[in-house]
Amino acid sequence: MVVDESFPLPSLSVAATADQLHILRALVRSRGRHHDLAADAVADLVLAVDEAASTLLRHTPTCSTLTCTVGADPGSVSVILTGTTSAMVDTSTTSFSWFVLQTLVDSVALEQCPSAVAGPTEMWAVTVTLDMTLKADP
Repeated sequence: MVVDESFPLPSLSVAATADQLHILRALVRSRGRHHDLAADAVADLVLAVDEAASTLLRHTPTCSTLTCTVGADPGSVSVILTGTTSAMVDTSTTSFSWFVLQTLVDSVALEQCPSAVAGPTEMWAVTVTLDMTLKADP
């Protein structure tokens, strides 16, 4: 397989509303199949994206967007969800949401920092990264 690094990773931005989640799920499903993930692995990755995006939605202002980027290397598929939130996202590793994410994918990371966007309230730039290891065929 030849990877041309000059092409950007597939990325899609949608309005930060629940009725747009099906678009993110479709992107992840399509890219998962493209990278030959097993059907169960694709389903797990799609569920993880849905859970992570729903977590971000609970904290995003109404005019915000969510961006989903899907990348792969020879050993894994990564999904990066980014958004601007009006509060820090709960990072408790004992929360049910975090447990679900850790069960569905091999690695999950949450990064958040104050946004550079000026406004009447403090905003946060939040990134959730989900990684799934590609399993070798037996």
